[in-house]
Amino acid sequence: MKIDVTTSWAFDVNKELFNGMTVVDLCDPARIFIGKQWATGWVLVDTALREPGPFKRLLTAQKSRSRESSQSTAEIAYEWVKRDSPPAMYDYNDTCLARVVASKCHTDHAIPKLVHFVNFRRRELPFYSFVSIVSAFRVVQPCLILFHADYLPYGNHWELLVQMVPEVIHVLRKAPNSIFGRPVHVVEHQSDVARLEAMSKFGGIYSDFDYVLLNPLDDLLHHNVVMGMESGRFGNGFYMGQPGATFFKYWYDSYHTFNDGDWAGHSCAVPYEIFKKHPNLVHVVNTFHEPNWSIIHTDFYTKPFNWTKVYGIHLYSKLFSGILNRKLETLKSSVGEITRYTLFGNSQACLNKTH
Repeated sequence: MKIDVTTSWAFDVNKELFNGMTVVDLCDPARIFIGKQWATGWVLVDTALREPGPFKRLLTAQKSRSRESSQSTAEIAYEWVKRDSPPAMYDYNDTCLARVVASKCHTDHAIPKLVHFVNFRRRELPFYSFVSIVSAFRVVQPCLILFHADYLPYGNHWELLVQMVPEVIHVLRKAPNSIFGRPVHVVEHQSDVARLEAMSKFGGIYSDFDYVLLNPLDDLLHHNVVMGMESGRFGNGFYMGQPGATFFKYWYDSYHTFNDGDWAGHSCAVPYEIFKKHPNLVHVVNTFHEPNWSIIHTDFYTKPFNWTKVYGIHLYSKLFSGILNRKLETLKSSVGEITRYTLFGNSQACLNKTH
């Protein structure tokens, strides 16, 4: 059941009104309430909270007093209308996909607002990845979001995401196991190859599943390619470019010498060496990966960090999974702040639930 919300209002409701309606507690997006769990009470639409970030319809719903307690508890909730079908799916080489991208993402800028994610593991979508994807949707306002994957993620966070974020397309492809005859078996390197191929073909904005975008990119869209510095070389966890960029061609051709045993050689060091030979091909920024992986623990996870001055934060989930598997939206820390800012448009929201 949908409730049309246009102004701030309050009205009496009964159990029947909530039957079949699904709502989500925004202070804990993993918690999903079915309508029958809500008892007689009243609903207030709070206009101050109606549209923080991507959320379109917010309700402040108050549960009625239970037999066990004389206190009523308020929850911030989002009306979740079940999507009737999964995201559209196209094979990576399907000409229909190219036509859809061309139709949806035509732009006067060099770089289209087309966002790419790559995943070659069948896995439940973790909460930090949910935050990452929502941040791209909220900040970029993309024409499309392409998930290049053999399998889409699953789980509560994924189910919630596809209700909230429109224009998601599953680009079906298998992980590349070789390039120019050289073996590629490390899954991170398979992702490196796939993302570079996608960016060369379609252009746009590539993001890792643990990158949280915080500030608009509009001032960068006129460049051919935009890369960020990371520990003295380029980082490829987040970058931008136009389709068919010459720099992408040089970078891809460099894989003739690829070594699967070299962790970041062709993903980070080699493109930086190409840039030094052809500096006119890339616009370099210092705030894609700041703080970088070597100092983020001391400069971000354990003390306040002024994240308002950077384009985004790479969370480096491979190094900090212990922290990132906690309830991020409740943490009194920089990672808690950017989570709340992404989900609610307010870094101080839900502080009464923080730890």
